[in-house]
Amino acid sequence: MKTRRKQQLVYVALDDPEVPSQGAYLVAIAFGGEDSPASREQAKFELERRFEEELPPFDRYPFAFPNGLSVEQNLIHIPEDFIVARKTGTSDAAIDLEGIPAEKRAEIEAILNGAAEAIAKARLATALAKAHQAALPYADLLRLIFDPSGQQYLTEEQCALIEDKAFAKAIKELAEAKAEMTRFDLTATGDWQLILDCILSEEVSQELTVNLPAERRSPPKANGQVAASPAE
Repeated sequence: MKTRRKQQLVYVALDDPEVPSQGAYLVAIAFGGEDSPASREQAKFELERRFEEELPPFDRYPFAFPNGLSVEQNLIHIPEDFIVARKTGTSDAAIDLEGIPAEKRAEIEAILNGAAEAIAKARLATALAKAHQAALPYADLLRLIFDPSGQQYLTEEQCALIEDKAFAKAIKELAEAKAEMTRFDLTATGDWQLILDCILSEEVSQELTVNLPAERRSPPKANGQVAASPAE
C-alpha cells in the first residue's frame, strides 16, 4: 500500500484578529492531504507547543496571541495558487474572506499578500541560488568570450563546452531566474513586513535543508527546529 506523500501547507496565524495590523506568523506544516480541520489543528498545535515551551520565535514574542489562539479566528490557509499568482505577477487568485468584518478585510488582505510575497521571494531566491551554482563552472569561459581585448582564442575543449547543451541550459536558467527576481522586486508591495516570523515544522525544515544549495543551508538548531525569516 502506497503512503500518501505529505505536502506543505501554509497558514497565516493572526497575532490578534481584532487588530490585524499587528501582524501575523507564517506557519508551514507537512500534512498528508489538503487544507482541512485536521491540518489546521496541526498548525495550531505547532504554534501552541512553541509558545508554551518559549521556542523561537516566541522567545522574542512572549506576549503573542493576547486574545488566545483559535483555529476559527486566527488561522487562514494560503492556497498554492495564491502564492504562485504573487510569484508570477498575476492577480487571478484570491482568498475567500467571507465572515471577516468589512472594516478588517483590507488589513487582512495585506497580511495574506505579504505572506504570499514572503514565500514567493524565498522560492525565487532558492531558484536563483541553484541556477547560479549550475552556471558557476562556466564563469571563466564567459569572461573569456566577453574579453574586450579579443586577444585570446577559444581552445577546442572550450568550444566543445559551449556546444554542449548543458552550457546553454545553465546560462538560460540563470538569466531567467535573475529576470524573475528582478520583476518580483519591482512589483512587490512590501506587505511581507507584516509577517512577524516564519515557523516551519520539523519535517518542512528538513525538506528545505535537503533541497537548498549547500551554501544556503544553515546548521539545525539544538532542538531540531527552525524558525527563520522566509525572506532571508
